[in-house]
Amino acid sequence: MRNARAMNDVVAGPFAYGQLSVPAGAPERLLLGGELGRRLARAIHRIEHEPPYCSEYLLAQISGAPDAWCNFPRFHGDMCGRWILAESHVHAAAGSPPADLADLVAAALALQNPDGSFGAVQTADERLNREKAYGNGWMLRALATYAQVFGDPAVRAAAVRLGDHYLAQAPAWFASTEGERDTGAYAATISCFYHGLDGLVALARLTGDARYRALAQAFVPRLTALDQADHSHMYLTSRRGLLALLEDAGDEAGIAALVAELDRVYDECALESGGMPERFWLPAGTHGDDEGCTLFDWLILCTRLFCRTGQVRWMERAILDLENQVFHNQCYNGGFGSCELGHVYKQQGKEAPWCCSLFGPFGLIDSAAAWVRLVDGTLQVNHLVTGTVRFPGGQEVRLERDDASGVLRIDLAKAPGVQRVAVLQPHWLRLSAAGARVQDHRLLLARGGGRLEVAVAYRLWASTPGKSPRPATPAAGAEAVLFHGPWLLAHRHHDGPVPVRLQRGADGAYAGWQARHLMGLTYAGEGLRVIVPMDRKVPASDVFRGIDQRDGELWAYPIKDKESPNQMRTRVVMG
Repeated sequence: MRNARAMNDVVAGPFAYGQLSVPAGAPERLLLGGELGRRLARAIHRIEHEPPYCSEYLLAQISGAPDAWCNFPRFHGDMCGRWILAESHVHAAAGSPPADLADLVAAALALQNPDGSFGAVQTADERLNREKAYGNGWMLRALATYAQVFGDPAVRAAAVRLGDHYLAQAPAWFASTEGERDTGAYAATISCFYHGLDGLVALARLTGDARYRALAQAFVPRLTALDQADHSHMYLTSRRGLLALLEDAGDEAGIAALVAELDRVYDECALESGGMPERFWLPAGTHGDDEGCTLFDWLILCTRLFCRTGQVRWMERAILDLENQVFHNQCYNGGFGSCELGHVYKQQGKEAPWCCSLFGPFGLIDSAAAWVRLVDGTLQVNHLVTGTVRFPGGQEVRLERDDASGVLRIDLAKAPGVQRVAVLQPHWLRLSAAGARVQDHRLLLARGGGRLEVAVAYRLWASTPGKSPRPATPAAGAEAVLFHGPWLLAHRHHDGPVPVRLQRGADGAYAGWQARHLMGLTYAGEGLRVIVPMDRKVPASDVFRGIDQRDGELWAYPIKDKESPNQMRTRVVMG
């Protein structure tokens, strides 16, 4: 029987970014190990080797075939487009698509309508079909990306035909006076057409045709404003397209306005974990979920805004989203879906194989381009990951995040062009290394002999329950949630918030707690337990109590580890 470390010794990739539109300094090629690599490998395996992912399932949403089933038959091309987009990212390093991907793309192209659209419902019959517009938006992004990655002229021509369909249909959509909330169906609104902005920008980049960029620019004033937004995935996908459009135009004022808008999204809409809800502005007490698609939209936006602006808060937000809500959202089979919201974190949510599981590989691979970068001879480590990273010129860097030892190892033996290393230090981290110094939230190290070790220590910090994460100093008797490093902690106590006793040291940091590295955890296999003093006894009748757990000890775990077989709660009361 393998031990937990061996079971987690899974490498995802290689992933190649040379033919993808990614920020400057991104790797040319990437292999990911550790927990992130294992989770990504499982996400890829889910959509490549398990039901329902077969040609019948993915194509039925386009063809309307009576003998094949799909979840949402009128969202023509939604699932097929997502699968093609994900697989184009998964296999970009190969230079040519695997047979399964090439065959599905060919079959999808055979179903393209004479007017350039996809779907059994014809545009002439339903001019403003929201569901079809939404699915076609995913097909546009997918075909443009596939053609860019693999250089397929037939797919490029199909993407152009679909783009021309958008040009032809835009006036009718522009003339509509429908508001975002007029239909009463949050996932079938006027935004279904405008969410195609992401695909239009990708097509403009592929072809250089100014018509598609002009149409994308015409979308901008028609995007649903944040105050009227409902479906967060729709809203954030359109903002991904908007950011790409603004970057291509070099519109710094537009980017600044988008940054301010998304700052407000974080301040007013983010979950206490740093993730995002499926719907914005639900009335208090209304049942709500998260949504994997939304979490990946937010992850991509945050990583790209960090690369564009250099503002540390965007990378902090990306890491909080990834290490908490994304990982908690992931199902045991590797897919993604939705989890009920609140301070109760159930062990399992609901998988959404029609959308979230398909978005997973794309979202994780796209955002991974920002974790480690090479800019002007400086290796920027922006998130502590394990993997092998190759940059142009054959510069290859190996990183190992060793949580058991509290060390990040960096091997530059095959990267002579790297002169220095800058490791990002979010507010929850304390990094140290021989001869290093901290400046502007980064630990700066000279190359030295090429083999570096960075000591990693995580802080315990408090945040306000039910609000976007940020360090707080709650008063005695106030409710709070606790984080260890980037990880939101949860416990098994169901009888109200647990009273804890934490003191602050001379440096203002909490003292009197301890973290213990663990092997054999339910989901991740490897993780940690944080022990915090509490004013409560552990009942002898508690079948979950630990062998060595003492009265007055709160055992808490990151929500991503799904430690409880039932549900976990995050609330504590500060003593």
